Amino acid sequence: MERLSKRVWENKLTTNTKMSVYSACVLITLLYGSETWTGYTRQELRLNSFHLCCLRRILGITWQERVPNTEGLRQGNTLSMFALLSQRRLRWLGHVHRMEYGRLPKDFSMTSCLQALDQSAAPCYDLGASANGT
Repeated sequence: MERLSKRVWENKLTTNTKMSVYSACVLITLLYGSETWTGYTRQELRLNSFHLCCLRRILGITWQERVPNTEGLRQGNTLSMFALLSQRRLRWLGHVHRMEYGRLPKDFSMTSCLQALDQSAAPCYDLGASANGT
């Protein structure tokens, strides 16, 4: 974020251009592999704080202006870090669900599902098997 400071954030570029650079460079690097991270609340809160701090810097919002975070997200036309992480995880789960059996991510997800079933009484369904008629 600091290396982009003079060239992008403090430059007279439009907000849309700054947001595009932020999404393409900072968010992609920050969230690389986040689909498979264990979601700890403390870490997600820290990621969200960083995300909101960057947005405020891009939009030129200072802490003295007392602008709520929701307004900063609306002005930046982006989602909160919690929503971004959820989107990425759900997209990954969709990929895993469509994979053929025998692929490592599919097998691993089925193994964890069966282990969770053994440890609790909550049902764990394999939607792929019921759709294939097996």
